Amino acid sequence: MIKKLLVPVFFIFLFSNCYSASMQAPSIGARATGMGGAFVSVADDPSALFWNPAGLGLCEGTMLMKSSAFIAPYSYYEADGATDDDKSTTTVQMIPNLFFTHNFNDSVSMGLGYYVPFGLGQRWKDDATLNYNSTRSEISLSNLQAGASFRLADGFIVGAGLANGFAKMNTKSYSIVIPDGGTFPSEAYVKAWGEGSGVSGNMGFLWLPSENWTVGGVWGSETNIKFKGDVDIGSNAFSTFDREISMDFIFPQTACLGGSYSGFDRWLLSGQVDWVNWSRIDTITQKLDDPVTFFSPPATVIPTDEIEISRDWKDRYIFRVGAEYEVTPEFTLRGGYMWDPSPVPAETLDPLMFDVSTNRYSLGASFQVWIMQIDAAYSYAQGIRTEAEDSDNLPPTDGDYWGHSHMFEISTTYAF
Repeated sequence: MIKKLLVPVFFIFLFSNCYSASMQAPSIGARATGMGGAFVSVADDPSALFWNPAGLGLCEGTMLMKSSAFIAPYSYYEADGATDDDKSTTTVQMIPNLFFTHNFNDSVSMGLGYYVPFGLGQRWKDDATLNYNSTRSEISLSNLQAGASFRLADGFIVGAGLANGFAKMNTKSYSIVIPDGGTFPSEAYVKAWGEGSGVSGNMGFLWLPSENWTVGGVWGSETNIKFKGDVDIGSNAFSTFDREISMDFIFPQTACLGGSYSGFDRWLLSGQVDWVNWSRIDTITQKLDDPVTFFSPPATVIPTDEIEISRDWKDRYIFRVGAEYEVTPEFTLRGGYMWDPSPVPAETLDPLMFDVSTNRYSLGASFQVWIMQIDAAYSYAQGIRTEAEDSDNLPPTDGDYWGHSHMFEISTTYAF
């Protein structure tokens, strides 16, 4: 059975920006968040499994770390010539992380962890200007990882980890549909969901050339996910029908290099540069289990069981700086900044792939109570207003995009 659609594409690219920056989590762990994520050369708590597995060798004894991040994103779109803008409907999301580390001796350490490097979602009102592009887009990638570090010499540690990632997605948009045997078009919702899994790894080093300096670097592999799921199309005018879909997607590889300095009394200063291989997100191909007939103006019929969507993302460098000040041995203050340029060109920017360049500012603090350390951090992201012209999307998505987000994170670390 083949249904007919009056819009060129209703199976749209299934992922959204959720942090008012890129899909990638800006930070994991409240201490790192408070320092703007400039943590690859610090990495001395259990979140090192994510930041730099070599840092497992700096975690003393046995440690357990639990974290929860709460994120509220706000996104805005103003169409060309419009007198008002659309605003996303905020959904506060909670992201959990859990890490465990253990030192076997001075040379060998290990760690286990569960964390979410990509996640959250974004929603728009059903009557938003671009509801044919997206009214809901949600995604999460959860990693279950094991890792180990090895001290090869005084002042030099290496580490590596292997993770299995579990991904889910859920989207909604609208389309115009003519059911079989029908004559008149009817607006219908289009809901898509899918699941997939993939393996990834990371490798890192820490080099301590002197008492006050530390240099750290890490490489993280890409994660290849094969999504499988369904698309449901429904309306009050006709019965719901569906299609099975599949899609290969790549979460990109990354590389980070940073340094930290502790030579000033009670101060720790750090900085790093991240490279993200976003250009791997170029053309996305979605496959259907049964052909669908698309109508492109002026009524050209295109039967297809495979849809290609151009994204044309670009590689980007992220810059981070952070500082930590020990007020007392039990109380520490932190601050940080992160510049996160968008990888999305203006031609493919839309409410589904809502991604603008972002300034992110962070503050944090920690409290030591017996065997427990409590870290808290707040981060504010300000997305720079971006104008999209000559849109390659269908329907076109020219206009202005901007946004901001609030993130609060708390971590509790137990040392045994």
